[in-house]
Amino acid sequence: DDIPPGLTKKEYLINVVYEELTNFLGGETPKIAVEKTPYKIMLVGLFGNGKTTTAGKLAKYFQKRGHKVGLIQTDTWRPAAFEQLKQLGKQLDITVYGSKEKKDPVAIYKEHEAELLKNDVVIVDTAGRDALSDELVDELNGINAAVQPDETMLVMAADVGQAAEKQAKMFHETCKVTSVVITKLDGTAKGG
Repeated sequence: DDIPPGLTKKEYLINVVYEELTNFLGGETPKIAVEKTPYKIMLVGLFGNGKTTTAGKLAKYFQKRGHKVGLIQTDTWRPAAFEQLKQLGKQLDITVYGSKEKKDPVAIYKEHEAELLKNDVVIVDTAGRDALSDELVDELNGINAAVQPDETMLVMAADVGQAAEKQAKMFHETCKVTSVVITKLDGTAKGG
C-alpha cells in the first residue's frame, strides 16, 4: 500500500499491524450494556487467574461510566480474598460486601442481596480451585442459582495454553459462560 501523507513508514506499519490483529481477534469488542438494574456480573475461574483483580478493574470501568457499583466477595477458600477486594474497593470508593466468618458463598450473597439491589452494577467474585472439581461445580451451581447473573465471565490467564478449550467448555457447562476475560497478557509466557 501507499503510505498516506503525514505518516512515517513506522507509524503506518504499526497502524496496519494493529488493524490486522484487531480483525484477526474478532474485530471490535462488543460492549457490555447495562440494560437493567442491578446488572449482575459473576466472575468464575480457577485459582490465580485474576478474578479479584478483574472485579476491581470492571468496577472502575462501570464507575467511570456513571454507574453505582457494588462488589461482593463470595470466595471463602482464599483467606485474603475479602481483604484484597476491600482494598480495591477502598481505592475506588466502592462498597464491598462479604464475610470473613461465613463459609457458604450462597449465604454471603443472600445476607447482602437487599443492599446489592441498590446498585446499578453488581460484581460477584467467586472462589476458584486448582482444577474444576465436583466441589467447585456444586459451589458454582449454588451461587449461580442464587445470583442469576446477567453476565458470567470466565477469567483465564493468558498462559493457560491448550487447556483453555477444555476449561472454557467445563465452566460453560456448569454456569453458562457468556464472555471470557484473558488476564496476564503482559507476562512472558507464550499463551496458546
